[in-house]
Amino acid sequence: MTEMGNAISADGYSQIAGLYQFLELMMFGGDLHRARLRLLPLVPDSGPFLVLGDGDGRFLEELVQRFPTCSVVSVDHSQRMLDLQRKRIENLSRSGLVTYRCGDIRCLTFSKASFSGIFVNFFLDCFTDTELDDFLPVWLGWLDEGGFLYYSDFQQPNSGFQKIRGRLVLDLLHRFFRYQTGLSNRQLPDFDSLFERLPMELLCREEGSGGLLTTRLFRVH
Repeated sequence: MTEMGNAISADGYSQIAGLYQFLELMMFGGDLHRARLRLLPLVPDSGPFLVLGDGDGRFLEELVQRFPTCSVVSVDHSQRMLDLQRKRIENLSRSGLVTYRCGDIRCLTFSKASFSGIFVNFFLDCFTDTELDDFLPVWLGWLDEGGFLYYSDFQQPNSGFQKIRGRLVLDLLHRFFRYQTGLSNRQLPDFDSLFERLPMELLCREEGSGGLLTTRLFRVH
């Protein structure tokens, strides 16, 4: 996106920040949050962690409670979302181990081997295939040797009623976020092809909501 596009996107997410959980529950019940947490018990207890685009901070809250001694950097380009994250975890005993960065992750930089794991829950679908080809290898370069990528997102179910439902749901979501945030892509990226091209090993994969949701844990080489 252009600089103006980034500003429009950040403003759009800020405008719906307070309603984000309500809108999610109205459309999906607890399915999305279950997808975010599905493989969390398999994550090594060794930070620091990088969390990208966690929105209102429900996953961040779970992460801090499960790994109270691990430092976390949370990045979002909506300051309002980061304010909600901070408020959500401010009463947790180890909330001081969390730092916040407001900005477009395509423009931010971290040193090599800064993190042991990166969490991207319903975040990579905000980018086009071309953007992910360019930027995901850069982000993975911030990991320690043998670090992990924790990923949950939508996917298109393959057959039957769930395939039709998936197309309708994904089309509705893309239309809404294009209107609200200026989202540039028109469809889900081809995540399977993308992951196959990267130096990663799939450790575990689980599906949910009739195949509409997927959660995967990768070891990055």
